[in-house]
Amino acid sequence: MNRINHFAVIRKALPDEILNWNWQDIPLYPYENLPSVPCVLVVYKKDFDNLAPLQIGMTSNLKNYINSDLDAQARNGTNIFYVTEQSEIARKLMRQQLRSFFYDEK
Repeated sequence: MNRINHFAVIRKALPDEILNWNWQDIPLYPYENLPSVPCVLVVYKKDFDNLAPLQIGMTSNLKNYINSDLDAQARNGTNIFYVTEQSEIARKLMRQQLRSFFYDEK
């Protein structure tokens, strides 16, 4: 089973370290309501009770990232999970952990 689909069905499948981050959940739109915070993020689509991740990223400004760096698939998302993190080094490590989990990247 593809791990990204596994996440879409069972959120608890995330490793405890990632699951225990201070996740915030906000609607992707309207854009004006997004905070301008440094963070790692997962854009996802909520379909009934399933969550399907569409794009993983990191940014120094969430609002600007959503405005300029979303790929075409992610624009169909409904929500954003994000974790505020001031340190760019920490954001890079967190993004890599997310990519390793969802995409089996080493």
